[in-house]
Amino acid sequence: MDLVEEWKMFREWLQAPKFDDEPGKNWFAGLLNAFTLLTIVFSFFLFLAHLFSHLMYPGLLLLVALVFMASILALVFIRKKMIYTAAIGLLITGYVIVTLALVFIGTAISAVTSIYGFIIVIASLLFGKRGL
Repeated sequence: MDLVEEWKMFREWLQAPKFDDEPGKNWFAGLLNAFTLLTIVFSFFLFLAHLFSHLMYPGLLLLVALVFMASILALVFIRKKMIYTAAIGLLITGYVIVTLALVFIGTAISAVTSIYGFIIVIASLLFGKRGL
């Protein structure tokens, strides 16, 4: 397999699955796919930053690794066209991880509050009024 074919396979893997039966699912799957890929990239770099930082909380390194693994699992569910399962799992994991981060930090800071707000916005985009 040459480099062009591998690049094409990689690009196809990054795309959201297509649904012929419901056009609304295509939008939902595309948004969830983008959110999941961004979460994977963000958590990977956050893990590296915490790994090489001298001001890290040991528990937060574990939480960032859990976010990374949950995002990979959500991406697998998206590829299997189980998008509602992936969305619910990723949002619940986000709430739990942020709440556990509050326990490790010990106080609510503006970054944590903004992450809660971001999760609420994503839930409302994905699920509408049911997500709130």
